[in-house]
Amino acid sequence: AFPIKIYPNPSSTKVRVLNVDFDFIVKVYDIQGKEIMKIDNNPEFISIENLREGIYLMKVINKSNKTSFTQKIIKN
Repeated sequence: AFPIKIYPNPSSTKVRVLNVDFDFIVKVYDIQGKEIMKIDNNPEFISIENLREGIYLMKVINKSNKTSFTQKIIKN
């Protein structure tokens, strides 16, 4: 499997989660670590239009074994 990629980054509207071959959920956290968004059911796109400009952490969580991948994203 290829490394998980969140693209495009930075973005002003939406991002995609690429190279995921398992059922997953996505959680988005502000820079203080507060969860501000949760999307179930393998979202193809994650809308970030409603977020203020800044830095966020996006976590992709494997639904079956709970392993996760976290990447910093920039909303511009």
